Order: sequence, then structure tokens, then C-alpha cells
Amino acid sequence: MAEFEKLRSLVEQYTRKGGCDFYRNLYKLSPAISSLKIKMQKEWEALPFVTKEDIQKVPIEKRIFVPWDEVAFIRSTSGTSGKPPVFFPFITVPQRPASPRIQKGILTSLPTPTSILESAFEKVLGKKIVLFLLDPRFPEESVNTALAHGIDSLILVPFLLSAVAKNISGSDRMKIMYIEFHGDHAGQEVINFTKEQFPNAAIVQIYGISEIGSMTLACGEASAEHPGDTYHASADIHLEIVDPDSKEKISLLPGAEGELVCTTMYGPIAFPMIRYRTGDMARVVESTCKEHGEWSFTVIGRKDMDFIKIPKGVLRADEVERVLRSMRGKVSDEFELHYSEHATGEESPKIQVTLHVEAHSGVELSELADEIASKLRVSPSLTYAQGVERGLYLPLTCAPLQKLDMPGKRKRMVRE
Repeated sequence: MAEFEKLRSLVEQYTRKGGCDFYRNLYKLSPAISSLKIKMQKEWEALPFVTKEDIQKVPIEKRIFVPWDEVAFIRSTSGTSGKPPVFFPFITVPQRPASPRIQKGILTSLPTPTSILESAFEKVLGKKIVLFLLDPRFPEESVNTALAHGIDSLILVPFLLSAVAKNISGSDRMKIMYIEFHGDHAGQEVINFTKEQFPNAAIVQIYGISEIGSMTLACGEASAEHPGDTYHASADIHLEIVDPDSKEKISLLPGAEGELVCTTMYGPIAFPMIRYRTGDMARVVESTCKEHGEWSFTVIGRKDMDFIKIPKGVLRADEVERVLRSMRGKVSDEFELHYSEHATGEESPKIQVTLHVEAHSGVELSELADEIASKLRVSPSLTYAQGVERGLYLPLTCAPLQKLDMPGKRKRMVRE
């Protein structure tokens, strides 16, 4: 009930007449209405969602809820989906977790001014923590500068971890006590590599998006058995899960899947998010986590990038990852799935899947492909191999996974 009161207050605050009209226009409020006042949960759930497309239509100067001189920085979306980036103004960032293991300094790739991050960490830890920004173009210089001043923590996107580890000596690696991954999902292989390189560090994953920043607390540390990709909403964030097609709210039962919808509950804020569709699909892990008392979830992929509908089923990035993790003795969980359609002389073309993987030494790719196909579910009652037997698909093949030319996010599902 207390959280609903916060949400109700937010709606009223950001629809007041005389301020920024973004949400007034979205909700189609008449000039006679001074602000939108909701009284019941069902009224909240009836509010229109806001999407990236809604925001992109409005110039940034017409969707700021504070004076321009209070804006501290502007951040953009990554554009990895192929859509034009959208720009978002910020005064500060949501309250973020801060491990007591952080005592000295942090080398980070967070896309936020270090002065704002230092203030955020000081607020939580009660002491000054110095941050050093990692420049991906000059990792050696960035690492040496940070080490010279003293650091015990790393907050990085996963694909920069190897470049950092390469430039930290064995004795200095032992001094790293905390590692946090943000901005992309770290697979089990990355977690295991990190554990080997920094044996004294606690490793956690934090889920967030460019439009908002960090949105979660880690449910637990990453380990050799689990990559630690289970989350709870942080105190400043309200999360819902909705059906991406019907847009109906989904009950938070274990195993339920849907699109994450986010509302920012902190302030002051340059642009508040009210029921923002993130585009990320999530699965509920527990309705009530025994340790934290909140519902927990894991992110299973981008709605428009990590799911491909095929005859009688769906190719899912999270399902490919599940299969690869079950075969850890033969292959890593890093991959690219390439999907195409081929004419076969029949009424409709058949799909072809080539899975680019990092196979361990001595593993035959043809045998690996057969095993993956036999385990890969495209529906609850159909594996990819069974689909081949029924004439629905062409046989799955495997190919070596090529290294990216530049460090960055890898698209897991590629339509050719």
C-alpha cells in the first residue's frame, strides 16, 4: 500500500498543469484537469505505457521536468537494436548498491560522471570513494593510473574484463575485493574467468538500462555454479511484468514470463519514467525470496532481438544459453545464432540455424551440433532435432565463434 501511495503521488506530481506536458499529452488530459489523481490500483494498471518511441517523438527540451541548468549530464541509448539512439537528461542516478567490500577506489566503465558516482557511493558507504574512468581505447594507461592511486573494486561491462585483467599484475589482482558487472549479461564462462583472475573478489551482476541506470540489487553473488543473474528491484524503482502482446499485467508466480515495465520513484529527476516498457523480457524466479522478502527475476533477453518465431515454436537466446551451460565440458556459453530461410522446392522455405560457438579443444563441431539440436527446445513438447525429423527445419550446424573486431556487445541472434 505504501508503494502505491508513492506511485499515486508521482502521477499527480508529473501531470500538474503548468509544468512539463509530456505525461499530460500522453494521458490526453484536458486543460480543465489540474492533475491526474488516481485512487485505486486498477487505475494505475490502466495508465498508458510509455515507450522509447513515445519519448523519441518529443524534443528533449520539451520533456524535461526541471530547469535546464539543473541537468548534470545527458546519456543516450546504445543503438544496438538498430534503432536511432534516444537521449535522456539526468540530475543524478537512482540509489545504487554499494558493497562494504569497497573501501578504497573503483575502476569503472559506468557512463556517468565520476563526481556524481562518488557522491552516490559516499551517501551509501559514509566515506569518500575515488572513482577512475576506464577508457577502452587506453586500457593499460587507465589501469595503471587507478592502481597508482589505490583501488580494490571494478565496475565494468563484461567484455572489458579481459583487457583490465591483462594489465593488472598477480599481486595487485589479489587486492581486488569486489567486481560488479553492468551494461550486459556476463555468462558463466566470463564469471569463471573472473574468479580465476581475481580469486579474492566477490562478483555480482546488476541489471540496468541506459535510460535509467542501475535498477536492481543482486539476489546473490556469482559462483562457479551460477552466474548470479537473479535480481530484485532497488528501493527507488517499481517494476512490473506485462504480457508484451496483450499488455496485461502478469501475476508474479515462479516461471511467469513477460516484459519488464519500470517506474522511477526517486526525485528530483529530469525525466521521470512512469510505466516505461523496457523491451527486456524477464522470468520470475521466486514470488518471495526467502533472504530478501521481495520477488526476484532473471532477464531472458530483448523482446525484439532474442526471440525468433519459427514453425511450431520459437528460437530463444535464453534456451540456447541453457543448453550450452549443460554442456560445459564441451563448449562455453558464449554464442551467436544465425538464422536464415532456404527454398527447398517445397511449398514454403525451411529454416536453417547455424550456431557459432566456442568449442573446447578436440570437440567435433558436427557431433556438438547434433547434441545441441537434441536438447534445444523450440516449444515445451518439441526439440529442434525433432523438428528436423518432421521436415520442419534443416539440420542445425555449428561454426567457430569469431572474436569481435572491437570490444562491445555481441548480438546473440542474427537474422540473415
